[in-house]
Amino acid sequence: MTRRGEGGGARRTSVGRVLARRRGARSNAVAKPNGKAPAVALPVIGLASDHPCAGCAQCCTYVAIEIDAPTTMTEYDYLVWYLVHPGVSVFVDWNGSWFVKFETRCQHLQPNGMCGIYETRPAICREFDWKECERHITDEPADKWLFRSSDELMSWFEKQRPKTYRKFVAFQRAQRRKKTSKELRRIQVSEVPLPLA
Repeated sequence: MTRRGEGGGARRTSVGRVLARRRGARSNAVAKPNGKAPAVALPVIGLASDHPCAGCAQCCTYVAIEIDAPTTMTEYDYLVWYLVHPGVSVFVDWNGSWFVKFETRCQHLQPNGMCGIYETRPAICREFDWKECERHITDEPADKWLFRSSDELMSWFEKQRPKTYRKFVAFQRAQRRKKTSKELRRIQVSEVPLPLA
């Protein structure tokens, strides 16, 4: 925030200092019964309704990590593993980059959609351009491919890469045939469920 100082020069000041000055200038301060300093009503900060991010905060509800494009059967198997976990998806952007996405809300996101650490937020937050948000890109889907489950991935895999898909199915079959170690083969049945009447 910029404020004109004496001599016409611009001076930087924090939002906190501006709010403190405004609070000090308020005449609606209510004296506490114990005779200490009066309580001051704090202003509620929010986004203007015409702000591009008003009512959204979607970018603060997930983490996306770029991963290598799968080229081996093990890497395809990792994708299946990611996708059997709730709240995890995999997507490919329009540049062909692969990402694993974790649905998780930032601990500093306030109930009103504002950032609780705006002044000290990480660089990735500062560099985010709202024009690249999927909410504002309407001429094409946000992602080239999006997989929310292993079934979606396998269906895409079979259609888009049939030769590799057949190799992957054979890989999975071979993995199931591998011997399991003696320790992992021990199973204890503690309760046998009764059939429903």
